[in-house]
Amino acid sequence: MSDAPRAEKHAPGFLAGARLFTPGIWLCFAAVFSLQFGGYGLYGVVFNLFLRRLGYPVTLIGLANAAAAIGAGVSAIPAGSLGVRWGSRSVVGFGLLAAAVFASLVPLAAYCPPALGTVVVIVAYGLFGAMGMAVGVNVVPFLANGATPATRSSVFTVYGAVTPAGQFLGSAAGGVAPGLAAGILGVSLDRPDPYAWALWTVPVVMLVCGIWFLRLSGTGGEGTATSGPTKGRPPFALFLAFAASNGLRDAAGFATGIFFSLYLDVTFAVRVAVIGTLFAFSRVLPVAATALIPVLTRRFDRLVLIVVLSAGCAVLTLPAGLVASVAAATVSLVGITTLNVMAIPIFASYSQDVSPREWRPLMNGFCGAVDAVSLVAMSFGGGFVVQAIGYRPLFLLSACLTLLSAPVLWIPLRRGWRVSAAS
Repeated sequence: MSDAPRAEKHAPGFLAGARLFTPGIWLCFAAVFSLQFGGYGLYGVVFNLFLRRLGYPVTLIGLANAAAAIGAGVSAIPAGSLGVRWGSRSVVGFGLLAAAVFASLVPLAAYCPPALGTVVVIVAYGLFGAMGMAVGVNVVPFLANGATPATRSSVFTVYGAVTPAGQFLGSAAGGVAPGLAAGILGVSLDRPDPYAWALWTVPVVMLVCGIWFLRLSGTGGEGTATSGPTKGRPPFALFLAFAASNGLRDAAGFATGIFFSLYLDVTFAVRVAVIGTLFAFSRVLPVAATALIPVLTRRFDRLVLIVVLSAGCAVLTLPAGLVASVAAATVSLVGITTLNVMAIPIFASYSQDVSPREWRPLMNGFCGAVDAVSLVAMSFGGGFVVQAIGYRPLFLLSACLTLLSAPVLWIPLRRGWRVSAAS
């Protein structure tokens, strides 16, 4: 039986609902697209290869990825608090502009002395992660507050589709851009320069979308600041249950996403263009899969869907962990990405619905903070695991962690936490 509100069950079809979106919601999708295109798509393909061409060992590459996660973790809850105080719109817009600035500094490491370059990468990428988290934390409450009961399902369906679409185009660009840059610069792909110039496309996209987003007038009340002081205490126990489940579910996605390009490059000597193509391919099926979200949320309880999708992510990590082949690793990447993309909008809408309206940004802040801890564990800790025992044991470890996601959320919510915490 579905837990969807009555108004959502009788909401108009997807296309009819999409025609009711406000300009603010469409511009928010553009902001999400730019973050996914750059921070997850193009960076997912190019960043680690850039660091490897700089001569970094796998442990230092893991530390660089962890820097972004640490920055994200430190900023997540303050970003949620700022969203409560200043409004989600302001934090999304200015956060995107700041992210563009810090993203533009990362490629400068190719033209600095090695010691200084390492500092530039870690500090700039850490701040890039912090600003990206500020944007991500406030996007969901912005959409939740701007959607009506008639458009809620359509809004979060499009949100779910924009994420893999941005990653798909970013991954495709990441596979092509270094080769194009190498041809223009007249250098080999064994040098870091082509990868640096490929990374510089990210701040350009973010800058355009950030300026465009801030031009909206905020019609419809999306992302406005809370009027007056908030009432009561935040439901911290509820926040922690959702945050812990979210971080554990993403463990498998982080492990495969971060180390996929390195695994194929180091173990199988796969060409950069092929890695980019496989990354892009892993984002095609998720875009189509988002069409199932409205159907599933009308037929089934969203908590049940979250639990099933989390368990599926754990199971689909097994091919990469058990079989040493490019095909097995690709199956895991595609499968985990598809289920995660379906889980993200369902989890987002459900967590916002059970949270009091005035505390929605803070709920997302807690989820972002714990998600960053998971990313640190999988990137920095994963680098040491890879160095000690290899890539495949890391994938198996991440599957075990993701499997814990389901009971962490199911048990407390079935005991009535959502009834006592939500208003």
